[in-house]
Amino acid sequence: MKCLAKVLRQSNLNQTGLIPMATPENNSPQASWKEALNFNLPWHEVLAQVQDAIICADREGKVVYWNAAAARLWGWSAEEMMGRSVFERLPPGAPREWGMERFRAVLEGEDSSGDRHDFRKDGSRVWIEVRSTRIKDADGQPIGILTIGRDISARRKAEHALQLFRNLVDQANDTFEIVDPATSRFLDVNERACLNLGYSREELLAMRVQDVNPEINEKSWAQIVSEIRTRGSHRAETTHRHKDGSTFPVEVNARWVTLDRDYIVASVRNISEQKREQEKLRQSEAMMAAAQQLAHVGSWEFDLVNANLDENPLRWSDECYRIFWI
Repeated sequence: MKCLAKVLRQSNLNQTGLIPMATPENNSPQASWKEALNFNLPWHEVLAQVQDAIICADREGKVVYWNAAAARLWGWSAEEMMGRSVFERLPPGAPREWGMERFRAVLEGEDSSGDRHDFRKDGSRVWIEVRSTRIKDADGQPIGILTIGRDISARRKAEHALQLFRNLVDQANDTFEIVDPATSRFLDVNERACLNLGYSREELLAMRVQDVNPEINEKSWAQIVSEIRTRGSHRAETTHRHKDGSTFPVEVNARWVTLDRDYIVASVRNISEQKREQEKLRQSEAMMAAAQQLAHVGSWEFDLVNANLDENPLRWSDECYRIFWI
């Protein structure tokens, strides 16, 4: 779109019949824009087939050219817009003053580009990528403005969905990491990864898996990559190292993903609390076993509701076995 704008801007448009120059015999704006409909050179056919919306307005803001793509984009036909101010299509309450200020600024030589939430004829809204630049005659005097627009509603919708997904991932309790299988470098991480490891996102994106996992080296990484590529996934309990040097246990679930290239996508859960609870249970069971041995008292466990020995076997404590000499 920028390339087309550049070509049109550098062309002597008044010689093509696109924007005719006023003459002593024909110097009215009315005659000027009507004459613009009479194309004798290829510009008419070229611009009519361009997929981007192209409109031209004279110094007063009246439309002198409105191609088919512009009609599809805004809903106004060329017949409806020719000779009318480009701002007349805006509904009540729309920022006309802002648009007129931008128009004057472009006439004075300031290029204008960006995304705009614009209005269609039926009142619906559409996201448009727009670029406007002034047109000058052979003497270098500004005679109007060329505007090129493109419907980017689908792109904006996709960007919004992507940003929503990004926000949801960043607020997740688990760490998410996207890794390059070939180099083991982090390609992306969520906010939880930064919080758990103590690094900024920029720092992590300059690091490799080995920098945060002391249990992985070049050889073991190659083995992990081979397993994930072959099986499609990998699950393991391992260790991550914080920026301050402390370590903590994690559970890693990784999958192989192929899109434009190969990726390893991993979810990492800090299982420090789980490990602490497991250690408490182990210590409690050890103390119970010691107490039973000291008191020479055994215990057993059996689910009477679901009395299936295959699914719920009878469990005896160690002291029970000693009592019954088993």
